[in-house]
Amino acid sequence: MIVNLLTNAILYTELGEVRLIISYDVIPNQGEQRLDECINLKITVKDSGVGIRDENTDSILGLFQMMNEPKPAGTRFSLSLTKKLISMCGGEIIVKSRFGEGATYMVSIPQLVLNVEPMGDFATRYKNGSEKESLGSEMLFAPAARILAVDDAELNLKVIRGLLKETRVQIDTALNGSQCLDMVQVRHYDLILLDNMMPMMDGRETFERMKRLSVNLCKDTPVVIMIAGPVPVDKESYLSVGIADYIPKPLMEEDLLRALKWYLPKHLVLTREDLNMSPYEEMSAKNLEEETSALLATYDKVNGFYQVASSESEKKKKRELVGDLELDMVTPQSPNERLSVFEDVLDVKLGLENCINDEEFFREMLSEFLLDDKRKELERAYDSGEWMNYQILVHALGGTARTIGAEELSRDAKSIEMACKEGKIDYVRKRHVELIASYANVLRKIREGLNAK
Repeated sequence: MIVNLLTNAILYTELGEVRLIISYDVIPNQGEQRLDECINLKITVKDSGVGIRDENTDSILGLFQMMNEPKPAGTRFSLSLTKKLISMCGGEIIVKSRFGEGATYMVSIPQLVLNVEPMGDFATRYKNGSEKESLGSEMLFAPAARILAVDDAELNLKVIRGLLKETRVQIDTALNGSQCLDMVQVRHYDLILLDNMMPMMDGRETFERMKRLSVNLCKDTPVVIMIAGPVPVDKESYLSVGIADYIPKPLMEEDLLRALKWYLPKHLVLTREDLNMSPYEEMSAKNLEEETSALLATYDKVNGFYQVASSESEKKKKRELVGDLELDMVTPQSPNERLSVFEDVLDVKLGLENCINDEEFFREMLSEFLLDDKRKELERAYDSGEWMNYQILVHALGGTARTIGAEELSRDAKSIEMACKEGKIDYVRKRHVELIASYANVLRKIREGLNAK
């Protein structure tokens, strides 16, 4: 109820504030019921938004209607649903508003009091609880679990591998929806991470086709979709088709760990407490590393779905693209001096945060960004007027640029992506050359920084 009321208030408030007030009134004794056994829980949501016209005040909580405001259709339905839920709880809701000056929703619900003792310092308890939760997440360990990560950008797949490295979870990867469909027919996965926006077949279409496969070893596997930028207003539409959850991009370690904790089978996830118990106490780090390496070596050979860049020809190709850069770099003496060379084009702090503050991992992501040069593909799509493909390419560029901290390039790509989506091709034509030039400059600066002694 509170979420619906707050969502509605925020959607209709462009300036000012939305205020949530929680309080209660004591309900007088009724028969043998004691005074402290029941209260009226009072929830007030007050906003300074557009308000409601007098003629619409009575109907605002009735059946769905839009009343001319250009806002998401689900808003009004949420309010009628909220009123129904309040009524089912034996409560009531009152709406007060003046058009142009905001609205106030006042809810009163009778509640049984199970414990009259004060909760204490809730803020401190919440903080302590969050720290404990975070501490537990850091120790999440699942060497027997296997997940499938699907993304058209190899850099994003590498980010997933890096962020989940300490969990020892086995990770297979696919670069498009078609590969994903092939892989779920021959192998069971405990969790699937699926990018929302990919060429040819997006995440939702891939998921729906997956469910229609006659042979699907992942029929009951939870699928978590990865969405770039703000979660869309129609997020419920993803969940309604059976997608388990969604996480935002750029990907963050805590979001990925939370997905593992919530959706992997419980018997595959080992926590801090598990690791402090035998027989895990007796497992040496060396044996653990050998066991995990063996599992990954087996995975690398399965059906050729993932090719490890370990051959001499592949290493040579990488050296040609990146320069004489050694991917396994020796750490210079001064971290500040080592990273300052990127500050002209990168928000180094943001890039490090996206790479779990691991400098070696950050540098590896920069190398991958160089290898994943999309300029030729962008030029080809632009010249041929393939605007849908162009939109997907700039979408991918915006996401990977933000991952490494190239904020300005990411914003430019995002603005052009939105123009494509809205059919504003004239804007795209005006900004394309500028985007390519900015992209080239970022690539050049990264190459120079990685090769700096």
